[in-house]
Amino acid sequence: MRIIAISFIISFHIYGVFSLRDNQVPVYYSKNSNSSVELHESRTGKFLPFYTVVRFKNNECTATNGLVGTCYLRSECRTKQGVAFGSCSRGLGVCCVVTRNCGGLPTSSNNTYFRSPGYPDYYNGSSTTCTISIAKNRDSATHVRLTFTDFSLAQPNPTTGQCQIDRMNVLGSEIIPPVICGENTGQHMYLRFTPDNSAMQIIILANSSTTFRRRWSILVTQHEQNESPPPGCLMYFTENSGQVKSFNYNLNPPLDSTRKLANQAYSACVRTNAGYCAIEWSISGSDPFHMSGNAANPVIALSGNDCSSDYIIIPNAFIPTNPPASQSRDRFCGTAFPTARSSTTPFTLRMITDGDELANRNLGFSLNYLQLLCQ
Repeated sequence: MRIIAISFIISFHIYGVFSLRDNQVPVYYSKNSNSSVELHESRTGKFLPFYTVVRFKNNECTATNGLVGTCYLRSECRTKQGVAFGSCSRGLGVCCVVTRNCGGLPTSSNNTYFRSPGYPDYYNGSSTTCTISIAKNRDSATHVRLTFTDFSLAQPNPTTGQCQIDRMNVLGSEIIPPVICGENTGQHMYLRFTPDNSAMQIIILANSSTTFRRRWSILVTQHEQNESPPPGCLMYFTENSGQVKSFNYNLNPPLDSTRKLANQAYSACVRTNAGYCAIEWSISGSDPFHMSGNAANPVIALSGNDCSSDYIIIPNAFIPTNPPASQSRDRFCGTAFPTARSSTTPFTLRMITDGDELANRNLGFSLNYLQLLCQ
């Protein structure tokens, strides 16, 4: 009598699903996985061969070179023109780092680095623009985050604040962000896909007619709505405390020059965390606020109707040291900033500048924020 042994597969849900067979280590995977690999085990004698399909999510991973990658099969990484740096998902996948320079087909790979040609070497520039197109990688993605891991373009016109030599602009976002240039390492932007889900374009002009130690490395990630800011927010912060800076902020501009960029209109938002009902904004370090006037003049803090061209807006803010506290104001400008609080949510700081910044050594702003517990 011939006896056929049948290996039963038992699957059940504990933070996903795992398959367990004789002499095998349990392999965990998720119902919503993106990658799969087929494991074949041959049995000799009277046992039949069988296949195991293991799925794993294409999660973010840290590559062995320190960059951010995505966990893919090695073949998928090659298809995406990425480079494998180490393994992930218990050795089933590789941590795939995708890098793009100028031009080429639109990229939909999450965790893509958009870099200047020859990075990390400095880029002499070109007479044409350097562009990358970003296509939506899944239906549920609503936003793209640009993280400026390294960003150094030529400074704006020293007397007007206009980005005339180098500049970065974005096309295809639901709300078009301002043009930026200068030093912006550590900054970020959130951009929302348009309703027709068309690709976005990041366009950098690095003018070869001006010699400058320019280079950039921008990490491009895609996010769903629950990971993204409220409508109208270009910057988004989620911690209980932190620091917000205007683009190209720096403490040491040359004399008769400006670091503050012209034609800026954007909002930095702070997520209201559980148990917190208000936010406090205060200066960070020395000389952190130059929004209008001349930085060489005595320190003057202005607010309200005195601020008409370059200023920040904190909705329904009040100065806690100036009674009565019920007297709120929105606009702040001048060469100094008083500590201000607001309970209006979402917690927002809006930056406004006009088209002519003048040669008055204005820096922009660098402010600390602190969420305050509900009373």
